[in-house]
Amino acid sequence: RIPYFPDRKSAEENILAHRRASLEAFTACEVLIITVGQNEAWVDTKNEQVWAKRPPQEILDIRKGEFVVTEFSFAKNVAALKEAIKLLLSINPNLQFLFTVSPVASHATFSDKDIISQSFANKCLLRVIIDEVIKSNPNQLFYFPSFEMVLCDNPSNFCADNRHVKFSRVDKIFSLLTKSTALN
Repeated sequence: RIPYFPDRKSAEENILAHRRASLEAFTACEVLIITVGQNEAWVDTKNEQVWAKRPPQEILDIRKGEFVVTEFSFAKNVAALKEAIKLLLSINPNLQFLFTVSPVASHATFSDKDIISQSFANKCLLRVIIDEVIKSNPNQLFYFPSFEMVLCDNPSNFCADNRHVKFSRVDKIFSLLTKSTALN
């Protein structure tokens, strides 16, 4: 049994229909907006399939040791994104790409780091990756700063210039730093 499908043939037919529709959409598309947001995944070591979330426990039980949690490197991300762009341009040479970084924080992390620090580190890495990829084709690849617009429009933490941090927030930061470390 294939999850969500009564049999393997139905699953394969659905996948092929989806691929045909995707090809048609990418061929006709003028601008493709790509929002990147996550840099961690479960990877099936047997076939290198990437899972954006933890595989179901029944699969993990059946295939013990065949999945690893991965945080992708700068180089791997750049290479994968460039390869995807190359493939899409082979289908549609006039396609333009508009990249954004999702301002939505990660809900969880597969690492042992705290979620806030890990989420922000991943977002910053993804932002730099986009910059690197855009350099390869600046006439067709563009960036829109939705991530920055959300994070920088923060009147409770920033002064009126939306650049300098309010003294009240700085005081809270140093108070927490002192309480959570051995610094005095």
